[in-house]
Amino acid sequence: MDFAELSGRWRSAVGPDVAAAVVPLGIDDQGRLRVACHSQAWRRQVQALESVLVVRLNRELAGLAVTGIVAQERTGP
Repeated sequence: MDFAELSGRWRSAVGPDVAAAVVPLGIDDQGRLRVACHSQAWRRQVQALESVLVVRLNRELAGLAVTGIVAQERTGP
């Protein structure tokens, strides 16, 4: 499993609401998924749901071990 496959299955792994507001950017060398959120409110929501989202991602994307999520507010369009 690689990042391209994660991107392709993002919506099914996290659900339509999260997928509409949060975009995966990449995975760092510590296994943390970096995401861009459409607003500060969504960044806080991702931080609050981090453990749930990590479990969903690892279940949906067998072979990819996400250890955490680093959320940032999206800058630009």
